[in-house]
Amino acid sequence: MQIDSPQQSQSLDLGGRSLKYAWVSQRGYYPRSPNKENQDTFLIRPTFGKTEQQSFFGVFDGHGELGHLCARFARDKVSTRFRSSLSNSLSQLGDNILQEFSRIPPDNANSYAIKQALTDAHIRTNDEVKDNTTVINISLTIVLVDA
Repeated sequence: MQIDSPQQSQSLDLGGRSLKYAWVSQRGYYPRSPNKENQDTFLIRPTFGKTEQQSFFGVFDGHGELGHLCARFARDKVSTRFRSSLSNSLSQLGDNILQEFSRIPPDNANSYAIKQALTDAHIRTNDEVKDNTTVINISLTIVLVDA
């Protein structure tokens, strides 16, 4: 059984607030391929927005024979594409969501822009992976934190 985890939880100081986090990842069970690599990976960007109080956490799960490579590819691309898509969307709205993305009501146009930017980043990354492999898709979970 292959398990990846830190020895202890990690901490971030987000504008005077402490956020503790940890991760555990266990490779799936493949009886015919006991040495198959873990197809999951993660990304933590302690400073993601325009203040030190904003963070990006992502979990990436590749599928297929090259799933481990696809998950790593998504890890390396999604946050940058999200930021780019979000900046493009918000420039049309005349707002800067990366400055205060958590203080937006759910029915606000900027909330919609966040959802669209994440969707766009996922689709663009997934499409690029599909163009280069036989992978069906990549699953991802993203958490944005603004203290």
